Amino acid sequence: MLQPELPAAHVAEDSLPRALAHVIGSLGNRLSLQGRPEPPLRFDVSSRVDALPGGGAALQVVGEVFNPTTMSAPVPALELRLVDASGQTLERRRVRAPAAAVPAGGRIAFATTALDLPAGTMAARLAPRGAILDPS
Repeated sequence: MLQPELPAAHVAEDSLPRALAHVIGSLGNRLSLQGRPEPPLRFDVSSRVDALPGGGAALQVVGEVFNPTTMSAPVPALELRLVDASGQTLERRRVRAPAAAVPAGGRIAFATTALDLPAGTMAARLAPRGAILDPS
């Protein structure tokens, strides 16, 4: 909620209603609150579920972050979305970014393994934390 004694330009980002913050966050690299466009990072990710010898399963996720721009770009906080066959998120897990930033024109590879998967997990998606990805 806006504080009446402050002009809108001085309201902290955390005072925005959650729904509005998600909309602004989903605009991603096209808009920033400071009015500067941020460089777009591209994520190329693949995943597979492997049965473990003692039962259960492990989800292997590999990929790379690519910066197609001419300037260094910070890597946002990331989360791994464990999804079912229809693409619906079953669980979200935080993922440590492979680096703080990707240099101009650069690529950074990463890999992670998820254990103790929820029933029905078929794949994973990597997304900036809080992004709206699920189909409606």
